[in-house]
Amino acid sequence: YIDIQVPGGSSITSVAGRNLVIIRRTNTAYKAFDLQCPENDCAAAMSFDGLKLKCSCSQKEYSSLDGSPINGEGCFALEYSIFNVGNNTLQITR
Repeated sequence: YIDIQVPGGSSITSVAGRNLVIIRRTNTAYKAFDLQCPENDCAAAMSFDGLKLKCSCSQKEYSSLDGSPINGEGCFALEYSIFNVGNNTLQITR
């Protein structure tokens, strides 16, 4: 996961069968979001452009800060908690 070794980096990975984007905010803070569109009517994964998540079916966009819909309507993107447990190891939980 070389892309998340510095703040501002991100990496898309699969965890327990779910596709997630992991974003490194600061030296110690991370965010992770499920790439499944939260509207549940789309089987395609959302894209991430470094700033926002975008559903390819509805074209809805979600903030990578908190998963909120950018236009203010609809569900939030599913966020996961990330804990740095040491030795370059992250624990990701829902």
